Amino acid sequence: MRLIDCRNDSVLVDTVLGEGVAYLEAHTGDGEKVYIAHGHQVDVLDASSLAVLTTIVWKYMSHRGDWPSFVYSDSTDKLYWFACDNQSRSEPESALVIDTRGDTIVARLSAGVEQRPGCLDHTGRFIFCPDAAYDNSLVVYDSQIDSVAAVYSGLPVPVCVKPNPERAQIYVGCDEVILVYPDAPPGVQEAPNVEGRVTGGGPTVVKRVLVYAPTSVEDRQANGKLLDASGRKAMNLQSGENDVRALSPGVYFVRTGELGRTRKIVITR
Repeated sequence: MRLIDCRNDSVLVDTVLGEGVAYLEAHTGDGEKVYIAHGHQVDVLDASSLAVLTTIVWKYMSHRGDWPSFVYSDSTDKLYWFACDNQSRSEPESALVIDTRGDTIVARLSAGVEQRPGCLDHTGRFIFCPDAAYDNSLVVYDSQIDSVAAVYSGLPVPVCVKPNPERAQIYVGCDEVILVYPDAPPGVQEAPNVEGRVTGGGPTVVKRVLVYAPTSVEDRQANGKLLDASGRKAMNLQSGENDVRALSPGVYFVRTGELGRTRKIVITR
């Protein structure tokens, strides 16, 4: 595995991961650790040196699954590892929940066979995973309580999902159509001002410094987050000026406090 400095395209670190083919990669939202899955284990690496910090082993791991995947929730600091296992023939795939603060498996949820890579909702709480091989469904996991929050069944072969944090929607790519779902599953209570989650009349253009100015006391007590166009956290935001020169130009979303209000910005050079 190579660590490349994208500013000058130079190789900083070149290391060998060990036996087996590395087929999954994820990193924490703060960029401090990298997770590499290969075989029946996940290696936790220091992101700056690629040194192995610890190894998480799942002894029931099988190689029957074609679509293992990672989904990281920065709001709960949990990494969901969708891994085919042989612990139970009736539940041949698991959603293993890794607490990235202690790098331990804290929960195991049954999952459909060969679930495709999932995505997060705009708050970073719910994980949406399409399952075309098992029952043509869209499964929603709640990362706060490690449980299945909802299942949308009877979809026409769902194969991929993409978030739209600006509209709080999830796009599901199916065999011949694209379906659009709200990114809060039925029965889950949203904030009272849910209609105001997307604020502002248009995107704000930012060049070097993003000013984060939450208005309510609750929002000022909680750090904001800057999300990229895919819904992943790009950086934490402190009240006041935030230097964004290290980020690539493009569309981002400012998520304010605990209520999940978002607004669109465009970072330029």
